[in-house]
Amino acid sequence: MARNDFRQPDYHRRGISDDFFGFMLAGHDTSATTVAWGLKYLTDNPDVQTRLREDLRVSNLTALEENRAPTAHELASTQIPSLEAVVEEQDTTILDCSIQKGTNNLLMANGPCKYAVPDRWLKKDTRTGSDVFDPMSGPQLAFGLGSRACFGRGFALQELKIQLALIVWHFVLDIHLQS
Repeated sequence: MARNDFRQPDYHRRGISDDFFGFMLAGHDTSATTVAWGLKYLTDNPDVQTRLREDLRVSNLTALEENRAPTAHELASTQIPSLEAVVEEQDTTILDCSIQKGTNNLLMANGPCKYAVPDRWLKKDTRTGSDVFDPMSGPQLAFGLGSRACFGRGFALQELKIQLALIVWHFVLDIHLQS
């Protein structure tokens, strides 16, 4: 932002320390909530969970052969399109209806329009025929845009991907019905 304002950055101003504490403390609730809902959606969609587990193991053969979980570094440095797709999944339409500018939308968090379809974020690579993650397949404004966007976006997405990957690596998520 300093460059855009044609000034030297001031690394010792109060706002920097406030932002740091917000980054380290305030963001943890949203990440934890996102992981919890991600686990719920993976539980409700065992086919997506199975595909993610298979892709994780194929993408981390060394860890699999050594009978261990992949490290955070291995997960962060490996392209796993289905993991990216699960993290980015969100709906882009409302019941196939065109919503006019300025319309208020309430209670959109349930129903078929919210079902997990992470494949919408995957495209076939024309050269290799394999799936690749396409971040432009749908809108994603969870972190805002522009110079005021959340600077913790990269950290939050890495944290989310690593947690979901390790949970799916170790556990099969299933619904337990009480009798």
